[in-house]
Amino acid sequence: MRKIHTGVPTDYILVIGESARKDYFHSYGYPVENTPFLDNNFTVKVDGMKSGGTYTIGSLTNMLTVPDKGKWKPRYDRSIIDLARSAGIRTYWLSNQGMVGKFDTPVSAIGRKADKAIFLNKGDYSEKNISDFSLLKPFKQILDQKTDQFIEKVFELLKKEKSVTGRPFSIIYFSDHGLAHKTEKNKTTLTNNFASKFHYDIPLIKIDSDRNDRIELSSEKSGLNFTEGLGNWMNIQNPDLPKTSLFDGKNDLTDYGLKEKINLITTPKDPAIDLTGKLK
Repeated sequence: MRKIHTGVPTDYILVIGESARKDYFHSYGYPVENTPFLDNNFTVKVDGMKSGGTYTIGSLTNMLTVPDKGKWKPRYDRSIIDLARSAGIRTYWLSNQGMVGKFDTPVSAIGRKADKAIFLNKGDYSEKNISDFSLLKPFKQILDQKTDQFIEKVFELLKKEKSVTGRPFSIIYFSDHGLAHKTEKNKTTLTNNFASKFHYDIPLIKIDSDRNDRIELSSEKSGLNFTEGLGNWMNIQNPDLPKTSLFDGKNDLTDYGLKEKINLITTPKDPAIDLTGKLK
């Protein structure tokens, strides 16, 4: 998303991770050093962000729209794309998810509202196995191993562009939801077939081009307030936009029942498995 205003970031990049629990990130304490770039380059890291659901559609349709929070239903007429465009921000949507399909269409419907939408998968998400790095080429065109490395490459492209144009930038990375452990026949896998309390624990990290400080915040943030938070991140002024911040270090005044919903999950706790020494 690009906004031309003096004194504020002009390029806003929202990177959405797929099925990534925060407790498997070294940045959040996992013993395997798997996030070297994020470890050393974040501006603000939030510990306490809760996803809007346990699967992609259920989470992102709540997190990328201003939903009916009483009914936990998305409002597709009040999406982050609608909000950005109402403020004169030119929007781009680059996705490695499917454009159509049972598990994709509701989210891609939000993306297709952008001024420019690029889907590497034209069908269902499982139709093609395409690397996220394939998104870098269209991303570079817009600017004219997996998560950590991808964000690093995005950062490098933006930094190079800033050296030429002077445009500052801000990147937010978060994940749509986590996964749960399933053990059968002495084999443990990560799955999305049932809900775990850890499903909701997702990373939230911001990187600003014009700041070198690093702030770590512990604050409870609800996915149902996420779009409002994104609007304020982009400095959008709108009388209908609550002053909700993702990075103020304060708990959300209300999470609209999200914590209660998580507490009702009765499956045993399944913290991250320490794979130190087991990875080649």
